[in-house]
Amino acid sequence: MKPDKLIAKLEKVYSVKLPDRYRSFLLEGEYEDLGLLHLIDGFVRGTFEVDFLDEELGDLSALGEDHCIDDMDDVDWAGEFGDFVPFATLAAAGAEDDEEPVRSFLVVQVTDPACPVFVWDYDGWSVYPLARSLDDFLAGKAGATKLKHDRLSTPYKKLAWVDEVDEDDEVDEDGEGGEGSEDDED
Repeated sequence: MKPDKLIAKLEKVYSVKLPDRYRSFLLEGEYEDLGLLHLIDGFVRGTFEVDFLDEELGDLSALGEDHCIDDMDDVDWAGEFGDFVPFATLAAAGAEDDEEPVRSFLVVQVTDPACPVFVWDYDGWSVYPLARSLDDFLAGKAGATKLKHDRLSTPYKKLAWVDEVDEDDEVDEDGEGGEGSEDDED
C-alpha cells in the first residue's frame, strides 16, 4: 500500500491523527533500508521481516485472520488500545509459506509525538515496550517508556537490525524462541 493511502486509512479506521514523526517515517520511506528486525531479550524473540505498509494494519479483522489471532475481533481496540495504532506486521525471516504466522505485530503509541514502539502479542493481548521513540527504534535502541497501561508487560532490553538470519536463531510457530529463549538448552 502506498504510504499516503495507509496514513489516510489508519487515521480513519482508528479515529486518530498520526503524529508528524510517524507520518514523515512513512512518507519519506525511512523504512526502506532497515533490513530484518532481530528481537532479543524480550517476550517475542527471533528475526523478522517487517512490513510497515501492510494494508492489514488498517483492518484488525484481516490482521487477526492472516496471523491466526483467533479472538482479534473481540479486542475492543478503541477502549483498550486507543493510544496505539498497528505499526508493522511481522513474519519469521526465512519461514516457509506453510509455517504458522507470527501472532504478534508492532504498534506505535500515537498519543506521544516521539512515537514509542511496542510489540503487541496475542497471548494476553499484551503490549511490550520495545523502543522509547521511533528514532530509537530505527537506531536499534531498546528501552521502556513511562506509559501506564493495563496490558503493559516487560520491556525489551535489546533489539537489532540485521541483514540476514543467524542459523542459530530459530523461531517457533508463536514467534518465540531464538537467542536467549527459555527453549534454549544450557
